[in-house]
Amino acid sequence: MTGLGHPKNLGTDRHTSNGTGIFQPAGQSPVADSRITQKEDSNLKAYQELRLSQLSLDEYSNLNRPSYGDKGDRVTLWTNYMGLSIDIEKHLFTYEIVIDDRLKFRRKRQHFMESALRHLPELRALGSGVATDYASLIVASAKLDLGPNDHKTFTLAFYDTELREGRVMAPLDNPFALKVSLIGPLSSSDLLRFVGPDLINSNHLDTADTEAVRALNIIMASQPNKDPNVYQGGQNKFYRYPSQQEFSNYDLEGGLIAVRGYYSSVRFSTSRILLNLQAQCTAFYKDMNALELIQEFQKSAPGNWPALEQFLRDLRVKTSYMKTPEGTPLPKVKSIIGFSRKDMQANGNGNANNIRFELRGRQSEETVSVTEYFLTQYGVTLKHPEAIVVNCGTTDHPVWIPPELCTVMPGQPHRLPLNDVQLARMITIAARPPAENAARITAEDGGLGLIGVLPSTCDGLAAFGVTVDPNMIAVPGRVLPAPRVMYLGNSTAGTVGGLWNMKNKKVLKPKTFSDWTILRIGAAANIKNTEFERQCKALTEGFRSSGLYVNAPQVFPGPSIPAFDENRDDAVAFVDSNLRAILKSCKARNIGIHTHCVQMERLRRQDASYSANVALKLNLKLGGTNQAISSNDLGFLRHGNSILVGIDVTHPAPGTMRGIPSIAGVVASIDPNFAQWPGNICCQESKKEMVSNLDSMMEERLEYWVSKNPEKKLENIVIYRDGNSIIGIMTLSLIVCSLLGVSEGQYRTVQHTEIPAIRKACAKVFPDAPPPKITFLIVGKRHHTRFYPTDKNKADQKHNCNIKNGTVVDRGITMPQGWDFYMAAHAAIHGTTKPAHYVVLLDENNLSANEMEKMTHNLCYLHGRATKAVSVCPPAYYADLICERARCYLAEYIRRNPGKEFDWNHAPWRSGVHEKYVDLELSFLQDMILILAQP
Repeated sequence: MTGLGHPKNLGTDRHTSNGTGIFQPAGQSPVADSRITQKEDSNLKAYQELRLSQLSLDEYSNLNRPSYGDKGDRVTLWTNYMGLSIDIEKHLFTYEIVIDDRLKFRRKRQHFMESALRHLPELRALGSGVATDYASLIVASAKLDLGPNDHKTFTLAFYDTELREGRVMAPLDNPFALKVSLIGPLSSSDLLRFVGPDLINSNHLDTADTEAVRALNIIMASQPNKDPNVYQGGQNKFYRYPSQQEFSNYDLEGGLIAVRGYYSSVRFSTSRILLNLQAQCTAFYKDMNALELIQEFQKSAPGNWPALEQFLRDLRVKTSYMKTPEGTPLPKVKSIIGFSRKDMQANGNGNANNIRFELRGRQSEETVSVTEYFLTQYGVTLKHPEAIVVNCGTTDHPVWIPPELCTVMPGQPHRLPLNDVQLARMITIAARPPAENAARITAEDGGLGLIGVLPSTCDGLAAFGVTVDPNMIAVPGRVLPAPRVMYLGNSTAGTVGGLWNMKNKKVLKPKTFSDWTILRIGAAANIKNTEFERQCKALTEGFRSSGLYVNAPQVFPGPSIPAFDENRDDAVAFVDSNLRAILKSCKARNIGIHTHCVQMERLRRQDASYSANVALKLNLKLGGTNQAISSNDLGFLRHGNSILVGIDVTHPAPGTMRGIPSIAGVVASIDPNFAQWPGNICCQESKKEMVSNLDSMMEERLEYWVSKNPEKKLENIVIYRDGNSIIGIMTLSLIVCSLLGVSEGQYRTVQHTEIPAIRKACAKVFPDAPPPKITFLIVGKRHHTRFYPTDKNKADQKHNCNIKNGTVVDRGITMPQGWDFYMAAHAAIHGTTKPAHYVVLLDENNLSANEMEKMTHNLCYLHGRATKAVSVCPPAYYADLICERARCYLAEYIRRNPGKEFDWNHAPWRSGVHEKYVDLELSFLQDMILILAQP
């Protein structure tokens, strides 16, 4: 990263380590609790007996695991969970709150509740023994006196607690109302019965269970919520700004700073309650003068006014130019909705000198400039009247304020995508070795201290009878062996740590690359022809060494786009850093030109491994097969009568056009080596997680499999459903019923909608045959579980002493009922390994835990675009990629219409790809632009 001009000390502080050691907490031995293992075994046996005693089970109940896995080399791992205990004599009380509907915005409602905790005697009397989510619930350590009906409406004047000075927001004769109603008592038995000694059916959790988990999460958040130096950056995520001495070490440029923080969440596991605590890092706006912030942003994006307006929108700023009658500053906090761009104003360039307006209450039509107004009204002489002014009012009734008079309020997360430089800096800061990651979590000035569970900061928890063991727990794990990776001529690759190379190897089924073109655009068009020809020759030789049959390319100098015959099957090579512009220019959706991009800089180096990687992607796009794994490593998939399916839905990023549709993607294998993955893509209702047209999309995938395998009968369908967007889009994460963070209701939604849709498709495609057996897994990466080696000899010493690739954990922190496991099939090159979390919702193939884990792990070696095992099983990986590619089809339309509502009538694309792709044996990307990107 330092090669990009990053500061040498970027992201460093007293916890920074070199990544060569393992986490070794003082005075603690890495021993998994044998009592938990025994309880897991007894629960499993009890469930099996219960299942045998019943004639049928609820089709939509959670599938309980048939067994625990026992294959692989055994290891003991630390994990970022701490034991949480509850005073069995303690009773808690939960209350529903209804806040005055005049307070419509979340931040104002939060400030109102802060005022209520300070000023209402009934709440203030409880001291640390009261907590709230600032929206709908209060948890109290003692029963409130609300009268005979346990209901009371309080009234109070609202003080704006965002400003330390305080400011009344409602007149005393018309105060805001707060309605408080008792929900009920919550004893420790309500919590302990979920993890207690008797096997219980968690498939039908009642209100008491869900409220108990929610109450514990509110209690755990109470300490950081009350700390004025801690800022919330999302659900259960809390951040503290670096010290002034370390500030430069976290600078992302462009007006942003990386801020470290921690995520906490209470989870249930077998016979215990756990606190999950994980280090976080996100971008925040710098708390600085707003004009200086604008100037910093413009250094990274000069002249990009739409991007600046998006960057500033809804940013809260503090002003102090107003004065009290005594002459002291009267601070106010306002939100920016836009600024005075030239194209928004009829007169001039939109600065403080030429933005004019009529003064309210004046009879004449005389106008004043912003500069004149602040001088006459407040006695303020602007230092930068030539600068733009920001609008802190509305579009119809603007309130123009010079940004030099505004200070950005601290604690505001930046929700928009980072640029390339910022992203590289963020990765450098956030990607920490596992030992350092664990040390930060358990440090007094780290996670435990910030959340308030250490003896010096746990008064708030003690009031509720809650204590947290500050030590991480140890869990048993296993490391599965790598499968045999096969290339042409039955050649086997030597896999080491989930990685291998193709030296002296050729792709299993190479394709011919005979008629292709290179188009040079941008800075690459200025490279000398002799140099470029040498680079292209080296690239072509790299393709051939990988086994592709390649002719010499035709080269266009650029920068214009040549006209291509729609009937040709060209592979066109572009040189440009803007992939979206390339896709738009070549009209891949409309005329079916296959496209691919690479980096010009990598071509200059004549990097053989890079050429081989490009060859892999091209071979896939031409319908070839790069590698396979041995039949013994495929299990029941080796018979060639199975189809693997990946499903995903991606949602619009924050800050983009309103109403942008979500995009659903379904990919499915068509060959016995699971190399080719054609797919369907389509738009659907914005932020809708479940796939709207899954039955028809699955029907098309099944019919295509049949057309490619006419002599075979489809017997098995294995589906990996990407679960990241399920977690991100749902709002029920507080009522957690599993360690993934997806609620029971979300699992049931998948079971009630998507699985029946798949069965409907099967019935239509195979009306006269038994339906294929379905195995359905949800795979998630957006969780907060991490594992740390306890023995350096059993760690991946090449990669920061991470856990070894192939590590699987299905005990200790997994569901008390249900079937889930964590797996890290990949090697983490940077930072701490993030395992994938798999939840099995349906298994009609009756696989054992060992078979399910082995199948999932070995499939991670079949990602054809790289010579490494990937972190997520390829069906889900490919489904995510096809959705991201589909979003590129809308990118140019969205860019041209910032701040507007998405219009379906003018959308350039809704579903599908060019007809030339429908019958071609192509990969999921459905198009190919070759090579070379130069900034």
